[in-house]
Amino acid sequence: METQNDVNVNMNPQENFGIIKQQYLTFHLINVEPKIQEIIAAQTKKERRKIQREIITIIQDAGYNREAIQMKAMFNL
Repeated sequence: METQNDVNVNMNPQENFGIIKQQYLTFHLINVEPKIQEIIAAQTKKERRKIQREIITIIQDAGYNREAIQMKAMFNL
């Protein structure tokens, strides 16, 4: 069974990277972007921090650990 992180081992690494990047961008638009909109609408810093932690958890649960670390740094958590 294939997952969203599966890559074709017969492709060259640059092609695989392009596919992985496209998969992450699709994942981000579907799962993370709505939460970003919630951050924008949040009234208090406490609400924003809670949503930021939720975003990081969503990214980590999907297996994008490097992106989660980058997002955590961006949010200053």
